Amino acid sequence: MRDKYFLNDTPTIEPRVYVRMTDNWLELSVRFLSRDRGIRDLHDTMTRQMLAGMRKAGIGVASGTYAIVELPDVRVDVRPQTK
Repeated sequence: MRDKYFLNDTPTIEPRVYVRMTDNWLELSVRFLSRDRGIRDLHDTMTRQMLAGMRKAGIGVASGTYAIVELPDVRVDVRPQTK
């Protein structure tokens, strides 16, 4: 496998999870080998199993919500024009 697909610099071809800390969350990336067909179904199944496992362990998935369409209060002072 390593020679056929030029994986010489990779220490292992076993599935692996990489964790990265960002400014406000943990990012998890999964590396795995699969066939060239059916990856979407495989990824869907894996994601559903991970979410079920997290739910069972009591780990919630959070997201930030930002109101980007609201404006702050605007004060308009209308004065009569002077000539």
